[in-house]
Amino acid sequence: MTPNPENFAVLSVGTFRGQPKVIEYVCTRTGEILSDAEARGVGVRRIRPDAMIARHRKLDSLRKEPQAFARFLLRYRNGRCGFKVPLEQLAGFYAKLHGKETKNVRRYLPALTEAGILVDGVALHKDFMVNDPTADRAVATGDFERAHCRFAVELLKQRQGRKN
Repeated sequence: MTPNPENFAVLSVGTFRGQPKVIEYVCTRTGEILSDAEARGVGVRRIRPDAMIARHRKLDSLRKEPQAFARFLLRYRNGRCGFKVPLEQLAGFYAKLHGKETKNVRRYLPALTEAGILVDGVALHKDFMVNDPTADRAVATGDFERAHCRFAVELLKQRQGRKN
């Protein structure tokens, strides 16, 4: 069985000519460790370790609640360097999920801009963008439905967690 490329995470980073370079990847499901060349052989796209380090640094600079909102937003990225649904709607999703007012959730946006996660409060910073060269018009038309399905699943999981 070939491993799913989406299940791989960076395990170790080294330097090559002064630049960070991924040495090994680990499969988060099986624990299998692959070298960079082996991982590319199974379809893992190259990860820029400098961007990965910058992403972690930027997320860690936020307070607890804006950080949780930022992580929520990042789950709704599309393959065309943006979000699957408008940012205003994502703020509404987060508000509904956590029992808050949408206007109060929008107050986190300036903190995300200051941290360098968003640019001008609406677009993702280049370190957080996902660029999928295979994302075409057909994928774009399904983004809205996939975002709503993902939100529905998160809402159901939260409600089941309250019942247990």
